Amino acid sequence: METGQGGSGPVARATYHYYAPGYETSSLYCADQFNKFLPVSSDHWLLQYPWTAYCNDDGLGPMSQDKCGKCLKVTNTATGQSVKTRVVDMCGQGGVDMDPLGFNAIDGDGQGKATGDMAVRLDWC
Repeated sequence: METGQGGSGPVARATYHYYAPGYETSSLYCADQFNKFLPVSSDHWLLQYPWTAYCNDDGLGPMSQDKCGKCLKVTNTATGQSVKTRVVDMCGQGGVDMDPLGFNAIDGDGQGKATGDMAVRLDWC
């Protein structure tokens, strides 16, 4: 996690989503991209960052297979805290749907967990 006024990208909404235990990829939008790497060890690049679903059509562009596996920096606009995440899925709410490991890492004031979402800035790593 990083702190400070990071992130210059578009403002979006972040929510959180519990991914399958062991980070199973079969039900993800990016499954076809990732299944060729299975099984993965704990130090594999796919597990380097917390996972996120991406759906920020109006910000960094629509979700597509070429975004699968990309690093996405997510910055909480209220706290300035940021975290790098791995795009593995698509969502439908106009922002990102983050694994709780990433969501909680930037929820320094606890408001995200209290309300279920937070305003964030998005930038490709």
